[in-house]
Amino acid sequence: MKKHLIWLFLALAICLLPAAALALDMEDLEWLDIYFWDEETDAADLGLAEDEPIPLFAAPFEEAFPLEPIPAGESFMIHGTLQAQTWAMVETEDGRDGWIQIDPSTCELPNDDDLEIDRMLCWVTRETGVPAGLGNQVLCTLQEGDTVIVMFAGEKTAYVETEVNGQIAWLFTDTDALQEAELELVESDGITYTVRICEGVTILGDVSVWEWGYLVDEDDPVEKWWYESCRTVIRPGDIVEYGIDLNSLVGYGKTARLILPDSLRMLGGEAIVYGSLDELRLPEGIEICDYDAIYGTDIGRLVIPAGYTGEIPYGDRVTIGRFEVEEGNPRYRDIDGVLFSADGKTLIRYPYRWDETHYDVPAGTEVIGSGAFSSDWMDRPLKTISLPIGLKRIESYAFGGCGRLQSLTVPLTVTEIADSAFYACVSLERLSLPPGLSARWYGYAEQADFTWYNGDNGATERNEERRTSFRYYTARVVSPSGEETVPLWRDKTRAYHVDDVPVDTRTRVTATEGDMARVVIEIRYETPAGKDWRWGDTVYWIALDCLLADTTGNTLFELTGAVNNATGERYSEYDVEITNGKAYVDIQDHYDPEEYEWVYREEEFTPDEITLLRTGDSSRTLAYLCSPDNSPIPVLDAPGGDEIGQVWDCEQAIVLEQRDGWAYVRTIRMTGWVEEEMVWVVEAE
Repeated sequence: MKKHLIWLFLALAICLLPAAALALDMEDLEWLDIYFWDEETDAADLGLAEDEPIPLFAAPFEEAFPLEPIPAGESFMIHGTLQAQTWAMVETEDGRDGWIQIDPSTCELPNDDDLEIDRMLCWVTRETGVPAGLGNQVLCTLQEGDTVIVMFAGEKTAYVETEVNGQIAWLFTDTDALQEAELELVESDGITYTVRICEGVTILGDVSVWEWGYLVDEDDPVEKWWYESCRTVIRPGDIVEYGIDLNSLVGYGKTARLILPDSLRMLGGEAIVYGSLDELRLPEGIEICDYDAIYGTDIGRLVIPAGYTGEIPYGDRVTIGRFEVEEGNPRYRDIDGVLFSADGKTLIRYPYRWDETHYDVPAGTEVIGSGAFSSDWMDRPLKTISLPIGLKRIESYAFGGCGRLQSLTVPLTVTEIADSAFYACVSLERLSLPPGLSARWYGYAEQADFTWYNGDNGATERNEERRTSFRYYTARVVSPSGEETVPLWRDKTRAYHVDDVPVDTRTRVTATEGDMARVVIEIRYETPAGKDWRWGDTVYWIALDCLLADTTGNTLFELTGAVNNATGERYSEYDVEITNGKAYVDIQDHYDPEEYEWVYREEEFTPDEITLLRTGDSSRTLAYLCSPDNSPIPVLDAPGGDEIGQVWDCEQAIVLEQRDGWAYVRTIRMTGWVEEEMVWVVEAE
């Protein structure tokens, strides 16, 4: 075969515009480029019998309409594959387009990826013939008002799915005879809009299949993780619509009511994103519902009909003010707007209610489900939760991210608490546990803080657990002098007072210099589900002692590299990892010509063997606080004095003073004395 002669095709993309209830002309669509193959081949190249005709079908399915076979010995063009490369799209010498069935293990294909075909529903606007290929005989005639599924199109021709004699056929027709099926958008009162997806749409969002497993190299016995992603196999009649971006569709700050069609079968990833819905009803016929089908959206009320038994979509940054389950649902029920299992024994999901600081879990509840009270941003207002006698199990992340939860008593009837049930409960001061149970979490936490758990199970025990870390360092405003507000400044010199911010306001810290921090401020606004928040755009400076950390982070300096004290060799910051009081460095060993990459070895260094380097001036002594065994590092009020707190391994600090084997340091959260052997100074370049 000739290698990679690229033939350019065009694929349709749906453009959802905030216009009223009229269908869009094909000319209004936004065209996207995708690449198909254009390779001359024959039966021998594809591992097929050379002396027999090749069966040709009008679509990549055995039940598709059969076309006249490709004569034995005739060559043809191959344009791409579908269905895990078991079907190839070809063009015959006489200009007919169709599909042949192949076995990818018996031939060498010019490309190892299937075509990605997005499909959309269109109306036929006039009578038009549909041939088996450009210029070939007409196989069927489409009438005005018919619907077809369009997969890709050019300015004059479109590739569509229809029927010939009751069998599926993918054929070419005239682009100007098609019109996108309507997306109905009706303004109701100037603020709330009703959006209706037309009947016939079966897939909304991105539906993919992820597979994980072990890959073992024969020359390398180490098991390695690998993954594979593939689109859901196209079935006859499946219609793919892109996700609905509510803000783009109806405008920012406006509320929509989205009506999904009964024909919908799959809600894929990010099917509904970015906006506010006063109500959303899930269609009963959904077969696949991705966890991230809804993303970044506020929903005042989620209605679950009696016949819906699928999963509940609950992706990142989703707030639901109330669950309503219609009577007779075999899987779910709601109790005062809270989602439970049908028998009422498992609390599945607690909604976002900004006016409630306390919740009584009803009697009869036996299980707090995984993620039932969890919050992505630790912003639930709940401070206390009452658990009933008779509760038996608390599942993983049940209270994860309940950032304002202060105390909780677990009844003696509970016999199982899963790992990470109280992950990132950063305000939890008292946790009463039954005898023999503990509350621990396992997972990734960088530059992590810890919180206290007091277990009243005979003897009070203090367990130290890390807080979670986030992409950005966040902090709450406090006032050392007890004032209700704290000043904000234009720059770090405090030369210009900009405004005052109330205490308890959340900030996002992007940098710190000296005793000042650069921040953006949290802004709250109303949504159908209650109050929500977003980060502001204006950058301010605030005194560092006016911030109480929610999490810690690399905010004092950035590591730029390290130098080997014996050889003078320079290492990149990407190759240096600091942990357990040592530096672990990836050093180039040799180049592997077969893999076209360098092979590295890891070497271990102690503080006296390697010098860490950072950016910035040398007027301040900055350091990592390093524990030799990854344990918390005590911070004392004086050398050898009382403990006032702890910091975690590799937390950054400013070194204010060193004497007699002790160092006086200031971290983001506290100032005190630590043992000098725990301090690893990072030199300024």
